[in-house]
Amino acid sequence: MAILPVSPGISSERSSSSSNDDALDEEKVQKENFRWHRSGRASKTGEWVTIFVLIVVLIMSAMVFVTSDWLHRRSIHVPDNNNTLCRKNLRRNWVELSVDEKHQYIDAVSCLRRKPSRFNSTNMSLYDDFPRIHARVGSYAHQSAPFFAWHRYLIHLYEKTLREECEYEGNLVYWDWTQDWEKPSASSVVTGVANGQFAGLQVHSFGPVDESHCLSRGFWDRVDFDVLGKFLDPERVSKILMLDDYEAFLLALESSAHNAIPQGVGGDFAFHAAPYDPVFFLHHTQVDRLWWTWQQRHPNKKYEYNGANLRGSSIPATLDDVLVTGGFADDVKVREVMSTDGPMMCYGY
Repeated sequence: MAILPVSPGISSERSSSSSNDDALDEEKVQKENFRWHRSGRASKTGEWVTIFVLIVVLIMSAMVFVTSDWLHRRSIHVPDNNNTLCRKNLRRNWVELSVDEKHQYIDAVSCLRRKPSRFNSTNMSLYDDFPRIHARVGSYAHQSAPFFAWHRYLIHLYEKTLREECEYEGNLVYWDWTQDWEKPSASSVVTGVANGQFAGLQVHSFGPVDESHCLSRGFWDRVDFDVLGKFLDPERVSKILMLDDYEAFLLALESSAHNAIPQGVGGDFAFHAAPYDPVFFLHHTQVDRLWWTWQQRHPNKKYEYNGANLRGSSIPATLDDVLVTGGFADDVKVREVMSTDGPMMCYGY
């Protein structure tokens, strides 16, 4: 049998074919390995994405909680009230009250108009007593050391009277005007008084000549009121709170944010009988809140009290100076109202 010689071309072709098949197989393996590697990497990437998303969700949740807490602590940072005894007596922002709580407060304030004056004045009510005290005595406390202390005592007496005479069970409330600084005239706190429980309220000037008239809110110019809003800017107020001298802090706050509100609201609020306007007490509770905040931030200066003892006086103020109310209540020494942790006063913000 003749053995046919193998053609070199055929052998080369088969070798080439075999080599190509091996190359294809290797390529398939590489592709498969790449696919599995990519799949594994995708799986790991998916895991990292999931972990990343969870982290973001946790961070966002924490931010929501912190933001909610910040809003609850109002628009400027207010230290926590650490006094467990007085913590229950927290004075709150007006906008945080429920509708029922607002009605309860307004009803109690209106109740004062039906109670007789402690000064036994004819045709005067317990409601009239507070503007009378402010007009006859309180004017001397402005632009001087007792500004904060005297008004703290006044609003304390107001709160005490609401509870004792009108069965009010809540605490004083404040208007945080730093939240309305961009357009204070649009705040829900300063609406008109032509309607509602304070419509027709008779106001007395308690000046040399008693000029009685109905309560008014002038709003001399809403544009001007909004211009005054710059003094209520939270950043501006926060800078004032950073002042570490009592007198400097007092004069800075009184001459700016404090004065901006009565000037902007106008009407009776702009004069010494300002407490006729119910907003007066929301405003001064806010002022007291800022002093309280300053005391909390400067604990070593909680009892710092310097400046003139009265407006226009050159006599240095002391903690033994007396805060008077013209016979409405007991006179007290300044040192008795410097702390809100008791025994005389027990509340926080």
